[in-house]
Amino acid sequence: MGQRRKKHLLSGLIRCSVCGLNYTISGKDYYRCAGHKKRGTCSNTVSVRRASLEHATLAVFQHHLFTPDHARIFADELTRELDRLSRHAGGRDDALSERQAVVTAEIANLGANMLAGVISETLTKLLVEREAEKQWLKAQIQLQPRVETITLRAPADLTALFAAKAQRLTETPNEDKICGEAAEILSRLIESVTIYSGAGGSAEAKVVAKIGDLVAFAPNGDAACGGGVWWFGCGDRILPL
Repeated sequence: MGQRRKKHLLSGLIRCSVCGLNYTISGKDYYRCAGHKKRGTCSNTVSVRRASLEHATLAVFQHHLFTPDHARIFADELTRELDRLSRHAGGRDDALSERQAVVTAEIANLGANMLAGVISETLTKLLVEREAEKQWLKAQIQLQPRVETITLRAPADLTALFAAKAQRLTETPNEDKICGEAAEILSRLIESVTIYSGAGGSAEAKVVAKIGDLVAFAPNGDAACGGGVWWFGCGDRILPL
């Protein structure tokens, strides 16, 4: 049986800032804290109109979660990490090759001694051990992963690609199948939308997403969740109970 498709754009993403439990749909149009609504264990009485929260979250997603600065930071960090991995792989290759040369020389010396008639149980054991080590070293060198060369898109290109895809996502029709697909994408890009009680019965929400996953979303649409943070106030569009 296939996994049930999400019914709302933010299903499973909304958290209560007081108790940490999910905000769930109450009635048709509002999200409420499950700890308050179902268990009576949470003091958070803030309820959120679904359409307003979805609209505000998509606006944040589109305009604030992935910026040219984020793209530059990601590109710089990725470049540094690839350089580190390359240097580490190169150093390990050198160490393995050096040891292989030593073992090969030892095998040659042991073989020469045996040819000269110097045969003993110790020499035979050493020769077997060195031959086994030589084969292991050969296998390790062949299996050593190579760091791929990656050509990064310019930060401006990444942000433009992201903006185009984010725009299409925010224009998602309400038709269940398409809305469900959009919800799956958001669930991989956004870790959480946490609801906080604001002044005058309003509320604030904190949207958290992984910048690296947003970068991945731009070129190929694949992503996951958690890290870049943006706050937005929803004012009177989030209503108290």
